[in-house]
Amino acid sequence: MKGSITKQVNYVWMKLDGIGTSKRESRNVSGKTGAHNQKVSDKVHSYRYKDEVLRTARELAQFARENFGIKDMEKIRDDVVKAYVDYKIEDGLTYRTISTYIAHLSKVAIGLEKIAEEKGKEYKAFSREFLKEVRQEAKQHAVKNIHQNRAYSNPEKIIANLSAPEHKLVAELQLNHGLRVIEASRFSPEQLKEDNKIEYVGKGGKMMEKVLDSALYDKLKSNVEKAVNEGKVGFEVDYQEFLKDLKRACEIIGEEYHASHGFRYNYAQNRLMEYINEGYSPDEARQLVSEDLGHNRPEITKHYL
Repeated sequence: MKGSITKQVNYVWMKLDGIGTSKRESRNVSGKTGAHNQKVSDKVHSYRYKDEVLRTARELAQFARENFGIKDMEKIRDDVVKAYVDYKIEDGLTYRTISTYIAHLSKVAIGLEKIAEEKGKEYKAFSREFLKEVRQEAKQHAVKNIHQNRAYSNPEKIIANLSAPEHKLVAELQLNHGLRVIEASRFSPEQLKEDNKIEYVGKGGKMMEKVLDSALYDKLKSNVEKAVNEGKVGFEVDYQEFLKDLKRACEIIGEEYHASHGFRYNYAQNRLMEYINEGYSPDEARQLVSEDLGHNRPEITKHYL
């Protein structure tokens, strides 16, 4: 598909538009099944749900464009959708909320399937079957309620037991500076600035800046330069391999596995105490931590504290 995100999303919507039609009839003839193998409609039948599905579709398209350089929604594969959902988990959203996002994505997948069929092409975008797997993983790793603490008890020991040096680097960036895993796992030379500063694009296109300690900055710079010398755009770590290594490290020391977002919980809690010890009030400290985490809504930060 060509065109702007809005144009592509609207095209997908044309294949899902069932407003004013019978949901029951559509469900009976669609041939589609839901997360629990129940019959589901292949259309959207209410204006409210239309708004929700289109919002998620736009967000996914923007995420794919900003983080993977994918401008065509028909080229959004399973790995991109997995990263998108993990991004939601890292932001501390509950499983119930994330499950709703996955339901939206399932509708988007149906729309993309119809577009491929209309063009007589093999469907290669993210699959609804894969979304069932993503849902199960989210059920394991997303918080059940906003008060569930996912911080690691001994994050430094976990990092010490990671097998790959580049995985340790990603984990340190998360633990010490609060980066999301997708922000910490890829860096180009342009993101390295003077005085040990790094720049990266956070959630919603927000430009973020952090000052690293000299040792960590030098380590990151060395990895970026090595990658460039090998003909790559920059430093990049395979997300799934990082998670496998992290899970193995947790098993070695007997720590409950909370995926990569456990480090963000540690960072937020440590940062809060630092601000309070510096004389900030609890409310002021929470606001500052929210900014450090790159949250657009301060109330999200409460999930971490």
